[in-house]
Amino acid sequence: MTFQTKLFASAMSVATVALVVAGVLLATSMRGDADVRIEQALVAEVRLAAALLGRDTAGTAAPQELDAEADRMGELLSARVTLIAADGRVVGDSSESFEALAGLENHAARPEVMLARSSPVGVARRYSDTVQTDMLYAAAPTAHPSIAFVRIALPLSDIRQQLRTIVRTTLTSLGIALAFAVAISYAVAGRIGQRVRTIAEVARRYRQGDFTPPHLNYGDDELGVVARALDATVQDLSSRLGDLARDRGRMASILAGMVEGVIVVDSQGRLELVNTAAQHMLKLGDAPLGRPYIET
Repeated sequence: MTFQTKLFASAMSVATVALVVAGVLLATSMRGDADVRIEQALVAEVRLAAALLGRDTAGTAAPQELDAEADRMGELLSARVTLIAADGRVVGDSSESFEALAGLENHAARPEVMLARSSPVGVARRYSDTVQTDMLYAAAPTAHPSIAFVRIALPLSDIRQQLRTIVRTTLTSLGIALAFAVAISYAVAGRIGQRVRTIAEVARRYRQGDFTPPHLNYGDDELGVVARALDATVQDLSSRLGDLARDRGRMASILAGMVEGVIVVDSQGRLELVNTAAQHMLKLGDAPLGRPYIET
C-alpha cells in the first residue's frame, strides 16, 4: 500500500467517523426538537381553540351545530377535533358523523381530559380505539356552556413521517458532505503523495551515487523542512567525498611518481598501500592489500 493510499484511507476514516457521529447526534437532536415543536404547536392550537369557543357564552348552539363546528375546526387545523361536555359525553368530533356521536365511549376518563381538569392543557400519547391508530392528544378546558373541553389529536404516524423526512434530509446532507470530504481528501492525499514520491526518487538517486542537486520546491511545511535537511546533508557529504577522492588522487599521483618504495601498514600490520616502486623492488606484482605485510 502506497503512502498516498494510506494517507487517503486515514483521512477518509477520520472524516467518515466524524460525519457519522455528527449525523447521529444531529439527527437525534433534530428529531427531538421537531417532536417538541409539534407538541408545542398542538398545545398552542388547542389553547387557541378553547379561547375561541369560550367566547360563545350564550350556549344557544344546537347539537348538530356543535358537531359542525368541530368539523370546521378539524378542517382548518388538519387534525382531529373533539368537543367534550362536562360529564364526558362527546358533543362534536371531526372524525365522526353526528349520528355516530351517541355510540362513542364517555371521554371523562381519558388521560388528557383528566389532566386538563387540573391544568391548563393535558397532553397524552396513546392508542385510539376510535380511529385505530396511535395518537398525540392535547386537551384544554373551555368556558363554553355546552362544552367543557376541546381536544385536538394528531396521528403519531404523521408525526413519525415528518420526523423521518427530517432525518432523511439530514442524512442526505451528510452524504453530500461526505462526498466533498472524499474529493478533498483525495486531492490533499494526491498532492502530499506526489511530494513524498518526489523526495523518495531523489533519495533513490542519492543511493545510486547520483548526487546532482535536484533544485525542487519541497514546500514550507514539516515535510519540506525534512527534505531540505536531507538534501543539504547529502550535498555536504557529496562535497566531502569529492574532496577525499581528489586528495586520494593527488596522493596516488605523488606515490606513483616517486622512485622510493613506499609501504603503508595499519596498526594491525596489514598492508594499506604499496606504490609502484615498492612493487618493483620487492617483486610483489599485485600487492595483496589487507594481508599482513610480514607474509607478503
